[in-house]
Amino acid sequence: MEQVTAAMVAAAAFRAAGEWNVYVRLADIRSQLGGAAPADYAPAVRALQAAGDAVVYPIDAPQRRAREDDAAQILVCGERRDLVCVKAPKVSTLRRWVREAEGQNWGAEDRLLDVLCGQLAAFEEC
Repeated sequence: MEQVTAAMVAAAAFRAAGEWNVYVRLADIRSQLGGAAPADYAPAVRALQAAGDAVVYPIDAPQRRAREDDAAQILVCGERRDLVCVKAPKVSTLRRWVREAEGQNWGAEDRLLDVLCGQLAAFEEC
């Protein structure tokens, strides 16, 4: 797989949760990305947050963390983060993500591109 992009992370979050605006464990996103290493998707998660398209949070209660959460965590400003909430994207954001994805080889993650295209098609029908 090529570099994990913000579009891929957003699509993985949507595919894992089935909707936008809900918290998704990075462990579930990692699974959607074929087990990518946190170092591979952390820059994309940080980019989503910096753009205002997502918010990342820790799982504060250690007893609620699973081994998968420990393996998938990322650090943001030196602090552990385990969850991401991708905001419902505007049509312009979906278009940008699809444009960015065109020409990239998502490999097994092609189904994630289909998620974004499906969401864009649903908006454009309105």
